[in-house]
Amino acid sequence: MGAAENSNELIAGLRNSGHLPSHCVTKSEAAESGPCGKGVVVLIDISGESTESGIRSAFVRALGLPSEAGRDWSELTDALVEASGRFGGIRVVGWNRANEVCPEGAAAVTCLSRELGRLSDPVVLTLDGSVVPDEVTVDLGSVSTPWELHRVLKAELGFPGFYGMNWDAFWDAITGLVDLPTTLRFTGWRHLEETCPRDAGIMREMLEEDLAADRRRRSLSFDD
Repeated sequence: MGAAENSNELIAGLRNSGHLPSHCVTKSEAAESGPCGKGVVVLIDISGESTESGIRSAFVRALGLPSEAGRDWSELTDALVEASGRFGGIRVVGWNRANEVCPEGAAAVTCLSRELGRLSDPVVLTLDGSVVPDEVTVDLGSVSTPWELHRVLKAELGFPGFYGMNWDAFWDAITGLVDLPTTLRFTGWRHLEETCPRDAGIMREMLEEDLAADRRRRSLSFDD
């Protein structure tokens, strides 16, 4: 995963030199300068926030949004969509800590990432130093029960620890908690259709519906 190494450049640079790369700005600089340049990646640190309102306020300050945008997640989402042409991307650091102390707020941030990725001119919002992998292959050849299927999906797709191991939880995860890889390939699909036909059908329908609604160029395949 060479891409992951490159994606951690920002975090590594901060740790080693104490300075951001030239294409990034701090939240105070963004607030002072007003509208950001289209190629600028805005850094937002939410590690010190323990409430949903605090996390929203961090976005408002960093991006110079109207104060009312911090009142609820719907208003923040609308403000971000309206302002999306002002910056090239958003990097949120401290997401892991926020997920520990305020999981609802952290989940809402992943929903923001999803919404921005669906725009006709998508804005990339990345969390901490992680990056969505370009390609993931999930082997289903040894799955024989629905529980085993959810266990494999949780491990391979990076679902959170509180994943509920059911199809309602799966839909919540792929539409709001994680970003799926650019290329997602399942192997052993015929075996899954034989051992868990109902679950195979539900999973495929959900994945294809999510793919159809996503403006990013992603691919999805189910191979024998």
